[in-house]
Formats: sequence, C-alpha cells, structure tokens
Amino acid sequence: MEVDKLVHAISVDTEEEGQLRYNDLCAIWDSQCYENDILDLQELIPQVQNGTYNLTYPLMINPNTFDTYVFPLFLGGLELTNSSTIASAKALSITYWLKNNHRREDEKAAKWEQVLLEALDIRDFGSIQVSRFVSRTLETELEKNTNSVIPFFGVTVAVMVLFSVVTCMMGDWVRTKPWLGLMGVISAGLACVTAFGFPYIPWSRIHWNQHGRSVPYAGYWYR
Repeated sequence: MEVDKLVHAISVDTEEEGQLRYNDLCAIWDSQCYENDILDLQELIPQVQNGTYNLTYPLMINPNTFDTYVFPLFLGGLELTNSSTIASAKALSITYWLKNNHRREDEKAAKWEQVLLEALDIRDFGSIQVSRFVSRTLETELEKNTNSVIPFFGVTVAVMVLFSVVTCMMGDWVRTKPWLGLMGVISAGLACVTAFGFPYIPWSRIHWNQHGRSVPYAGYWYR
C-alpha cells in the first residue's frame, strides 16, 4: 500500500546517527519491527476480487503465512455476504509503533512523527482518505483549540465587563453600583493570574500550561 511505503520511506536527520527511518526507530517484537500483518492480505486481493477466494468473518487464517486475522480489529464499514464472508470494507486501521524507552528515543520518535505528518499532508492518495493519530496528536489539537480562542479573548472580556456593569445598574442613581460589576471582573482576572501565573513574562522561565488560557472564561462565568 502507498501509505505503508511512505511510512518506510521517510527519514529524519539526527546529529548523532544521521538519517533514521522507521526500521531504525520501530518498536521491536520478537527481534524484528512490529509490522501490520494485515497488509499481507494484499497478495490475496486479486483472488478475492475474482471470487476464487473468500475472506471469512470474523476470523481467517492466511493460507500463505498461516497468520490469524481478527478482522474487527483492522477493518471498518464492513459489508458481509449471507455466508459470513467479507464483501467489502470501507476503512483499514494500521499501526506503527516506535521505541520510547528513554528521553532520547522519545525525541527521535517525535521528530519522525512530525516528518510523517508533513509528508501525509502534501501527499495525494487519490480516492483514499487518510486519518492519522500520533503520540502527540491529542496534545497538539488541544493546544490548537486553546490558541484559537485568543483572538476572541478581548471581545469576550469587553462583553463580560459591559454585562456586569449593566446588571449592577438600577433606575435609582443612589443604589446604582456600576463600579461593583467592573471590580468583579477585575477580581476574577486577578484570581486567574494568581492561580495560573502570567504567561508573558519572558524572564520567568516557568513552564506555561497553554490550557490555562481558557480558565478566565470559566472564572468570569462563575464570578
């Protein structure tokens, strides 16, 4: 398959070991890289298409390698025949494991994953849609979601200040307390800064949690 060929073809440059490919970074199982045995079925696809061989669901033994396949673990969107054989499948799940026994291996694996994501972004697989999930996908997506709210932060604070001031006003100027609403918003802001720190102090050298940017919204809401 094209995706599998791309995974094994891409490389990442390192200062100590030069170019490293998947076979250099892969997790070892039984003295060899963990591979997707389900891809061995591609040799049988022509026979499946012409009807001379059937893929039995949910288990099947490869007649060439004698490997056992549990199809629900690899295939999705299955359509079965009346005889419990696979007529078609809309999705295929394949996994590539990398070594991360220590920090250095984790850093090399992270670089390789980044190169892979960039290669998949620019590669056109025609009618095949490729979805990917790497070890840092969740962290990266959460950071993107957090950064996406920054342009709206000023507008949100302005709306909150206006709402707080208006709700503290009355028809009687003696009992009207507009400053009370403003101070409430400022109090919530100071509470967030005190609890999570101020992220834009370059000399602090303190690790800043990106998700802390979303806390002011909750703080203002429950003020």
